[in-house]
Amino acid sequence: MYYYRIFILALSFCLFQMMPNVSAQESSLDFKIDFECNCKPNEALFNIYWETGINFAYSNNFFVGCPNLKIQVKQATVKSILDIIVQNCDDITYKLSDDNTVTFSLTRSKVLFSGFVLDDETKEKMIGASVFVRQKGTVARVSTNEYGFFSHQLRIGSMSGFVVYPGYDTAFFQYVLGDKDLRDNIKITPRVNGINSVIITAPQTNSATTNPKYGGVQVAPNQNIGNLPSFLGQSDILRSATNLPGIQTGLDGFSGLNIRGGNTDQNLILMDDVPVYNPSHAAGLVSIFNQNMVKNTRIWKGDFPARYGGRTASVVDVRTRDGNNERYQTQVSLSSIMIGVQTEGPLFGKKGSFIASWRHSVFSPWLNLLKRRSNLLNVQFGEQLGYEIHDYNIKCNYKIGNNDEVFLSFYNGNDSANLPFEQSTSVVGIGTFLDRYIVTSDWGNTLLSLRWNRVWRGDLFSNTTLSNSRFNYKSEIRKASEFVDLNNRPTPQEHYTQIFVTNIKDWSLRTDFTYTPYQRLAVKFGTAATLHRFKPGVVAINLNLPGQSDILIESLEKELLKNNQLVATELEGYLTAGGDLKHKFHYDIGVNTTIFSIRNKANYAVLPRLRLFHGNEHGFKQWASYNKMSQNLHQIGSFNIGLPFEIWVPSTQKVLPELAHQTSVGMGWSNENWSATAEVYYKKMDRVVTLRSVTNELINAGADDAGGWEDRVITGRGVAKGVELLVERKTGKNRGMLSYTWSRSVRQFEELNEGKIFLFHFDRPHDLKLNYTRFCTSWLNISATWLFMSGTPITLAGTKYRFQSNNSTTGIREIFNYTELNGYRLRNNHRLDIAANFRFNHSFSLIRPIKLEHVLQ
Repeated sequence: MYYYRIFILALSFCLFQMMPNVSAQESSLDFKIDFECNCKPNEALFNIYWETGINFAYSNNFFVGCPNLKIQVKQATVKSILDIIVQNCDDITYKLSDDNTVTFSLTRSKVLFSGFVLDDETKEKMIGASVFVRQKGTVARVSTNEYGFFSHQLRIGSMSGFVVYPGYDTAFFQYVLGDKDLRDNIKITPRVNGINSVIITAPQTNSATTNPKYGGVQVAPNQNIGNLPSFLGQSDILRSATNLPGIQTGLDGFSGLNIRGGNTDQNLILMDDVPVYNPSHAAGLVSIFNQNMVKNTRIWKGDFPARYGGRTASVVDVRTRDGNNERYQTQVSLSSIMIGVQTEGPLFGKKGSFIASWRHSVFSPWLNLLKRRSNLLNVQFGEQLGYEIHDYNIKCNYKIGNNDEVFLSFYNGNDSANLPFEQSTSVVGIGTFLDRYIVTSDWGNTLLSLRWNRVWRGDLFSNTTLSNSRFNYKSEIRKASEFVDLNNRPTPQEHYTQIFVTNIKDWSLRTDFTYTPYQRLAVKFGTAATLHRFKPGVVAINLNLPGQSDILIESLEKELLKNNQLVATELEGYLTAGGDLKHKFHYDIGVNTTIFSIRNKANYAVLPRLRLFHGNEHGFKQWASYNKMSQNLHQIGSFNIGLPFEIWVPSTQKVLPELAHQTSVGMGWSNENWSATAEVYYKKMDRVVTLRSVTNELINAGADDAGGWEDRVITGRGVAKGVELLVERKTGKNRGMLSYTWSRSVRQFEELNEGKIFLFHFDRPHDLKLNYTRFCTSWLNISATWLFMSGTPITLAGTKYRFQSNNSTTGIREIFNYTELNGYRLRNNHRLDIAANFRFNHSFSLIRPIKLEHVLQ
């Protein structure tokens, strides 16, 4: 045994002498060897150890994801070989210790590049701006969120990039990234419109920019919307959106938005994260959104992200401007129907800013003309004919340090209409029927919100909003009819009053987070809690019945609203993740959960959302999405009457939440000058609500049967499907857009139309829109819009007859026998609008030089 130990020691000494002689004075990393390897990094280190005897300390987990090495060198130092290994792996470094052991460790080679994209002139935060970053031969893109913030993870070292936003010059930047996160704001300059300026070559659309990768449509800035023809010179963001495929409105632009077969109440309209129940003025001629106040608008047609809930058709997210942070300025606008004033400027030594606007209608000349020409169709308007609109916005913000900013916003708008008219119908040999009507409507929105933006760190951003929303609506219809025989003796006929009322008060607290832990992953999550108070009501007084009089109307209205008050709580939470995958794929997957409680009854909904995209910024691309949606608030109406009433009600045990499932598939192609998209969608709707015909029921029954709206609501099913095409020319002196939609939308209710399927009131199979703009000079452009639409389905009265009631107080009554519900369609219609836009500037001096900018359409 003793000799065996001596033999082992001698053999070890010989082997040691055969090993390369590396002295303490000479670094082992400087030793030269011949090395060849086609293997993984940890295998390469093992081979170097056996060849040199150098000890390596590392974990195999360090090299997960590193590519295989292909090394073939002659008389290369160990250090140079180790450098090759490290260069092929991220976040790894090594060092030589005193005992000649090489220790590998993980290091931070990536940092966060974040900040805001700002308008260079006003310091407004730009929403949806595209930030392109180039590093080591690769280009990545990230978009600013709803508050103008972006975050991107990059390697340490030099980087460059640029920012693209419609209507602005491309902004370039370059940085050298150290071992600390970089936070900086990127400023972009508004493009100067000119025949010889960059407007000819830089990207800019006429009406909207689409990005199928993230879904939704971003409606263009003010300068582009203003180029399009508008009703009586009044530019409007929602009316401009109707040029896009899949978005329709009522007859010739009236009424609200109907998107992919949905009703107007199925659109979630937001102003700075606060829901708006009625976004229209003057029956949809203009919206409550003052164009000069709007900064950005995005529209999702059913494929909206998980952060949005509560509606089943679309989301219209409107963000208002923060105000000029650099200088004070005032703008005055005058159109044929509205006059407005807007002022803005810095606050608190440019730590904040404010913006305020006011608008009022100027309908008097048009109403006077209508009264003078009111003999049309035997209709005579009264002298009290009137319509007024007003709204005003106030918004201010203040920066608290580098990471916090607070916003205070207030909006109030109101419509007031008074429509007295009378109509006479003569019957040969019998006499004349004279009907007198007074229709009054008054409605408005009031919005108040306090928002807090917080940048917790480069990869974590939050927005918290406390808001109050109020919507008040009241519509009253009075009718008094009499029959005058040939001897000029009057006999009273129908005499009734109907009142439709909706009062809504909402308090809401919402928090949204954006977290980007990795370069190819963005996570958004948040919660919201809302307290709803509803007061819906319908009052009907038949003044021909005993005991009924106008004196009872006000007391009945107050009593009805008091008894019908409903309180509901709504809790919402969501989680969504999106990012880039290999082979040009991008995904967005999320879930929205809602709990709606009323009368100790809770309705739950779990709503998955999925979107998959394949392609690049330019070239061919494809996408597909699936969305499940739920709606707990409903605007009920009737199919066979056209009275101007609007009643919002919540889901209850009798009126369950609406549900919708939508699947869409699309493809497209684009370059810097052109873009084209085509999308197919199919949507199935359950528990769609409507109100039975209330005309005869309420009038005949009197005030005793005026309540109980739940018993008059019926639910049914619906299907909507269609194909949407969009082609845009985005640059040059000649720009334009072609939008075409083929669609079908049907409904089915067991209690209506004998249970048979019928066409939805806004079913229009063909909808074609053409926009063209010609930039003639730096101060003149001409634009035209041509629209072609299929006719609207309507219900016609097959027969009408009158009879003398046994009750002497009711007199002669008219009875209508209606045909199939929406069984007839109006004729196809088309319209051509042409506009010329003149832009010019001039200056004059009072105390200091003042620059005036004019736009005339």
